[in-house]
Formats: sequence, structure tokens, C-alpha cells
Amino acid sequence: MRFAALMTHARAWLPGRTTVDARERLRAVSGAGLGLLVTALLSHWLAGPLGASVWLIAPLGASAVLVFAVPASPLAQPWSVIGGNTLSAMVGIAAASWIPDPALAAAVAVAGAIGVMFGARCLHPPGGAAALLAVLTHTTHFSSAFFPFFTNSLLLVLAGVIYNSLTGRRYPHVQVARRRRPTRASARPTSTPCWRATTRCWTSAATTSNR
Repeated sequence: MRFAALMTHARAWLPGRTTVDARERLRAVSGAGLGLLVTALLSHWLAGPLGASVWLIAPLGASAVLVFAVPASPLAQPWSVIGGNTLSAMVGIAAASWIPDPALAAAVAVAGAIGVMFGARCLHPPGGAAALLAVLTHTTHFSSAFFPFFTNSLLLVLAGVIYNSLTGRRYPHVQVARRRRPTRASARPTSTPCWRATTRCWTSAATTSNR
């Protein structure tokens, strides 16, 4: 029994089979590449007049995975991408400005960013990286939240809308909270927030996004 339980636990660390076909994979790969290229070119062009030395953020690569590979995921929707990255950057900038110790600032920034994203209903995993990036680069000017964080995110979302539409994938998706049936413990119906993505959502979002 112990050996069987150990093997079951070990299999939980291994990747499961994917249902995404080769055509969909190529579509996602091409979209992420084109989306980031357009975002980078436009951001680099805008950096000149704005006098900004940093014009592209690393967390945008993770955002591109969501927008182009799983466009049906609640974590990939426009408000999640734009709000998640921008608000998280502001939290990170605040932490970098007010907390001298970088280790503590990094922890507070990521934890605070998650809390803010929950409150603003824009949970986006790359947002945690955006908050951490602001601390690691010791970004203390809140204007950086507008450029490059907000600008990059907006351009990527626009690229995602155009590309997904042209390739037959609906994006964005309307997020509707599901209502649970009343139980004995509580007669009031409760709702499941749209940002709670289940394992099934992650594995099937890419293949069902065109429905």
C-alpha cells in the first residue's frame, strides 16, 4: 500500500497528456511570437519620446503564453492582463520605495500584488513577476507603471484580440460567475469567482476557445 501510494504521489509530478493538436500549437507559437514582436516594436518606438530606457518587461512573455495559448482562460482576459500587470507593478514600486530590505520588499510585493489582484478581480500569474521585477530593479517611480507595464500589457492584449480573431479563436471571453445551488448549511446561493481556473480549464481552454 505504501509503495502504491508513493507511486501515485510520484506520478503527480509528471506531465499529463495534452489534447492540443499540432495545428493549435503552431497557432499559439506563431501568435505569441508575432504579438510580442509587435508589442516590442511599438514600445521601443514610444520609448524615444517618453525618454524611457526600459521599454519591454520580462513578465510579458508569461502573459503572451496565456493570451495566445489559452485565450479562453479567465487568467488571460484583457482586464486580468492589463489590470494584473499594472496594479502589481504599482505594488512592487511601493515596496521598493518604502522597504529598505530587498528580500522583505520582494516578499511583500508579491504577496501584496496577489491580494490586490484578488480584490480587483484581475488575477494574473505574471502580475506576481511584475511586482517582483519592480523590486529587483529598484524601480521607485510610479510613472513606470504606465510605461512600460501598462503600455506593454495593452499592446499585447490588442495584438491578442486581432490575432485570435483572425485565426478563428474567440477572444476576449465574457466572464460570468457560476452560481451554486443552495445547501443545507446555507440557503443563499454563492458564486464561484471567474478567476478560479480548474485543472480542466487549463487543459481544455486552448481547444474550446472558439466555441
